[in-house]
Amino acid sequence: MPTQVQPVAGRWYYDAAGGRRLQVTRIDENDEFIEARFEDGSIERYQRSAWQALPLQPQGEDDSSGYLSNEAYRRATGWAEKSPDDFPDG
Repeated sequence: MPTQVQPVAGRWYYDAAGGRRLQVTRIDENDEFIEARFEDGSIERYQRSAWQALPLQPQGEDDSSGYLSNEAYRRATGWAEKSPDDFPDG
């Protein structure tokens, strides 16, 4: 049974069932949904009950804000290994 993880805006989580990472981008307390962005850029909204059913594990550095530092984000997403030549001009 999944452990109930409270959503924190800006925090990254690992979805063990889907095998991918997501970041909470919005929490709407009135409509009871949590919006999350996956590493591939796709966005999904979850009803609070569906969120609580996910087998999530918090990821990244744990600080009081719940956000990854720039360097931690770069390492977690592979951006730290990219060079300027990896990006097209323009």
